[in-house]
Amino acid sequence: MFKPTKKDLREPITVGDFVEFADFVVENVAMKSDLDRFANKKDLERFATKNDLTEVRSELKNDILTSQDKVMKKLDQVLTEQAAISGNLDQYRNEAKAVKGFEKRVERLEAHSGII
Repeated sequence: MFKPTKKDLREPITVGDFVEFADFVVENVAMKSDLDRFANKKDLERFATKNDLTEVRSELKNDILTSQDKVMKKLDQVLTEQAAISGNLDQYRNEAKAVKGFEKRVERLEAHSGII
């Protein structure tokens, strides 16, 4: 950066120097109108804060866990019913085997007695 000497400080400024300085300021320094396109505090008020996001997060977590309770209850019911049905199915299979065994015995008895 330019550092003026004592001699430079004693010399009067010319119109050309002032115009050069004004051009430098216009090109390199931000004016109020240049800053209007950036967000200000009022613009940022509509965005969520960290506390708002934390609150929404906890509400969503509670909602998810609550709905998950309903799903888990239904799943428990389905698993209980499935176990009962599976038990009944095993019982029916055993009974079907017994019936087939009886059918074979009846066929042998009928064949032996000459009914068939």
